[in-house]
Amino acid sequence: MGKPRDLANVVATGNILADGAVAPAELTGVNATAAEINILDGVTATAAELNLMDGVTATTAELNHVDGVTSNVQTQMDTKAPVADPTFTGTATAPTVNASTALQIGGVAVTATAAELNKMDGVTVSASDINTVTAKAPTASPSFTGDVTVTGDTFTITSSAQDDPVLLIQNTTNDSNSARLKFNKDRGAAAQDGDDIADIIFAGENDAQQAVTYAAVRVEATDVSDGSEDGTIAFQSMKAGTLSDSLKIDSGGDVGIGVSPSNPGWARNVHIHGSSNGGGLKLTDNTSGSGNDDGLDIASYQGIAFIINRENNDIRFHQNDTEKMRLSNGALLIGSTSGTFNGDAKIVLTPNSDSYFINNGQTLSLNRTSSDGAIVGFYKDQTSVGSIGAVNGNIKVSAYGEEYASLSGTSVTIDCRAGNNFALTTSGNTTFTFSNVPTSGTAFGFTLKLTSGGSHTITYPNSVDFAGATAPDAPASGETDVLVFYTVDGGTNWYGALAIDAAG
Repeated sequence: MGKPRDLANVVATGNILADGAVAPAELTGVNATAAEINILDGVTATAAELNLMDGVTATTAELNHVDGVTSNVQTQMDTKAPVADPTFTGTATAPTVNASTALQIGGVAVTATAAELNKMDGVTVSASDINTVTAKAPTASPSFTGDVTVTGDTFTITSSAQDDPVLLIQNTTNDSNSARLKFNKDRGAAAQDGDDIADIIFAGENDAQQAVTYAAVRVEATDVSDGSEDGTIAFQSMKAGTLSDSLKIDSGGDVGIGVSPSNPGWARNVHIHGSSNGGGLKLTDNTSGSGNDDGLDIASYQGIAFIINRENNDIRFHQNDTEKMRLSNGALLIGSTSGTFNGDAKIVLTPNSDSYFINNGQTLSLNRTSSDGAIVGFYKDQTSVGSIGAVNGNIKVSAYGEEYASLSGTSVTIDCRAGNNFALTTSGNTTFTFSNVPTSGTAFGFTLKLTSGGSHTITYPNSVDFAGATAPDAPASGETDVLVFYTVDGGTNWYGALAIDAAG
């Protein structure tokens, strides 16, 4: 082989040297082995192309990254998005999420769907804002702790379920305190008399689908003076298209039903007002019905007061928790519960049986405070038939007629309680007995009309003293005698006299 040549000269000549062999000594500066140089076998690159490697400091591993590149690397890179702040056009398609290709954040697979991830579209909050989502209440069945404040004009709870929605305010503390619903009025300035403190409104629709307030509860501050504040609460209801107070309680505890409360002087007063048919109070219990014929009514109608027991039973009046008067089956009983003459009532008035009694030795006093005149008047069919009155300190009885008792038999008892006039027509020999004579100290007398039914004898009690100590002869058959009898000592001694003898 000829003179030594460097590798560049060998490459430049483009052919094998004439001698056909190149000794290592002939390639100055070449340290590569024949195996390494043989790698260039088949290289068709030009010297200019090979010179592109001049100055390359990439490692073998770095150069191997272009292994398999078949197109312009810059063109391919121009179609790729940068890692920082990438911008996409068209539709970005993510791989199907499965166990092997799942998108992971922090090592945790993302299982959200594209539709779910798209909900973040347009979100401009920061990462720290998003991280606070865990502290937010869900919209479905939220649960709050601590104090909750809602600002705005309307807080609406809506439900289409039957008997819903329900607002539940629950106290779970183990004590005697209750849950509270509080309404607070704050003007931001000094309150004024007449301020409405709170309204609870019950609204619905009418048949024209118009919103209507059918009832309401209203609280008003009637006096806001510091230390002497007054308030009222009114329950309102709709009637004939007008919402008005149905029941109102004022600061003094007075109650007005159908009217603002008034007080005639009681510590507490309930005022019931009827606009047309009067005002009334109706009381019933579980033994009463709900119709007009049941229960007790206390009412005022056109200036007339009514106490009506619509049940078939008594009306009773108590004092000091003891019954003092009763109206029972048309009888007025005062001082007792018995409705008979033999009971213990002080006064028994039983108009249905035309009986009027004063019992237990009680005195019925009738006092006339003006000049002399009638004290008790007697009437028949609203026409006066007589009276008992006072004149010059004495009792005056107007004209009156006495009833007589008709007797019969031959053993005849004259009952002094039966009256003061008696009549007998004899039917045989007759013996008289006097009974129930008033006690001693009471004057009592009676008249006997005696008609003979034949030739009969008459025997009088031994206590009767006639003139000359001899009883008058019995009247002849068909004749009539009139006799009078008088006693003041309870019948121990009777005084008898023949007033009329042998009257036709």
